[in-house]
Amino acid sequence: MKTILLITSDRLVRADFRGRGSPRLVGCWEQYRGADDGSASLVELALSLGPRRVRDVWLLTTDVTTSVLPVSRDILAGSGPDDLPQLLAFEAEAFTGQVSFETALSHVPLPTNAKDEEPRFWITQVPNDWQSAAEEAVRRHRGRLLGIAHPAGVARRIGSDSPSKQPWRRLELWDDLAVAVRGLADGNVDVDVLPRTQRPDASFDEVLLASGMPLSATAADAAADALRFADRSTLERWLTAWVESLSATRTVVPVHRIPKPPLTVTQRRAVMLACAAASMLFCFGWYWLGQQRLKLLAVELERIQAPSKRLEQLKDDETKLAKDRDELLKQATNMRREVELLVTGMTRQSERQARLLATLSQFSDEHVVIQKIDGQVGETQLSGLCLRSGCVQTLARKLSRELEACGWQVSPAKLSSTGVLSDGGPWKFTIVLKDLPAKMPLAPQPKEKKKVANR
Repeated sequence: MKTILLITSDRLVRADFRGRGSPRLVGCWEQYRGADDGSASLVELALSLGPRRVRDVWLLTTDVTTSVLPVSRDILAGSGPDDLPQLLAFEAEAFTGQVSFETALSHVPLPTNAKDEEPRFWITQVPNDWQSAAEEAVRRHRGRLLGIAHPAGVARRIGSDSPSKQPWRRLELWDDLAVAVRGLADGNVDVDVLPRTQRPDASFDEVLLASGMPLSATAADAAADALRFADRSTLERWLTAWVESLSATRTVVPVHRIPKPPLTVTQRRAVMLACAAASMLFCFGWYWLGQQRLKLLAVELERIQAPSKRLEQLKDDETKLAKDRDELLKQATNMRREVELLVTGMTRQSERQARLLATLSQFSDEHVVIQKIDGQVGETQLSGLCLRSGCVQTLARKLSRELEACGWQVSPAKLSSTGVLSDGGPWKFTIVLKDLPAKMPLAPQPKEKKKVANR
């Protein structure tokens, strides 16, 4: 189930949707907004309009800032895609007055009409306190906040069922700004964000009056036949257009998406226990297969030794039976040697696996999660996550010291950052344990018996 929360200067709305491809509205509730409510209480109040339990929540609020930011090509020339959000945040600080390190900025590029026209970006700035308060309120309802956006500029028509590929224009009048949205044939939108008192010099297919504030003289004629949220069907169509836009694979509006929180200590312990249980099950299965193989070899050995027992009972052709007996004894000796080598190898491998699990249990700490123990001929790989890169390197050194006697050469951990936290963590890591050449003892060769001439 997906939930849309709308918070404006005069109303609180909650809408619940079900379905993936074409979400279906299953409930819509609204009430007037209080004058002195804080961000946390506003989100909590909006959530309380419907059922207690929520799942995936999107927040649309006019308390965040949206604008169109032109940027010089010279500034963009020396920056890469990873540097663009930070660059836009510093550029927007002078443009909107929002301090860059106190807000989270999301952006989408807007189409340009000419090659020499400056690039424009449609940006949304979300205050950090708004994000943290909204996340905490949604978490108390056992849900997850997926993202925050300004409600202006949804990339769908509201008052008509015209094909989505047909160009269209809409004027939206919000609390302190007017947004002119132009839908393009390729599915993108072009946006102009203007003061509320200024009306663009263009005609529009539809006008959305999204605020209950009084209209200025310049906007009164544009809003004469406007779509209003007071009309329940208009509000539901607008909310459905937003959930369809947010559910699309490519979002053409600036939405600040909330990253998925890291695993809790309890979840990490559960993963560790599951990995340990899987390893024990693998070792048990390997041991069971070995025991079955030993039984088959024992049966085969008895079958080979049966002719030698019958030779003792046959005295009429002693010379021929003696040769057959020697040959069978030689085969039996070779078979015993193979069995001994197999048992020695299996015993050594079982001891190594047990030593590996015991060493991991002894030296792993709560900052390291072993997710997978995989192996192939000649090496074993440990894969997982760690919150601190130094912890897994320490673990690799301890493993190298403890497992060298078992015939393993432990290489340093290979780390790769996931970039979720500010320090780059959690870190994915891989530790490779390579087999050292094993010195297996050779089975003693059977001594040839001297032939005794028959008397």
